[in-house]
Amino acid sequence: MITTTSTGRNTTANTTLATSSQFPSDFAGTYADSNALATALGQSAQVRECLARQFFRSSSGRSDDSVANAEQSFVNMWKQMSSDQQGKFVEVLVAYVRSPLFDQRSAP
Repeated sequence: MITTTSTGRNTTANTTLATSSQFPSDFAGTYADSNALATALGQSAQVRECLARQFFRSSSGRSDDSVANAEQSFVNMWKQMSSDQQGKFVEVLVAYVRSPLFDQRSAP
């Protein structure tokens, strides 16, 4: 799709995301615009899992190697939730707070 900017220049709204052995993705493809890309990202299992990891990191205030096992345990717990619950921050937060992971603390 080609659109014209307010300065009269043509711009292309489409983009192509490639996959590779170094960065395999389940959302590779060509997208007509940002809405199509956002839809694909929203349906991506990889993006949803990344969101769960980032949720753990921000909720725990840690992302260093010392919490890697706890982070993976959280992601495993998150994967056991229904897909509907996985996408609801409140449900994920409640599950995290109710889990033993929330009580585990270690010195930085």
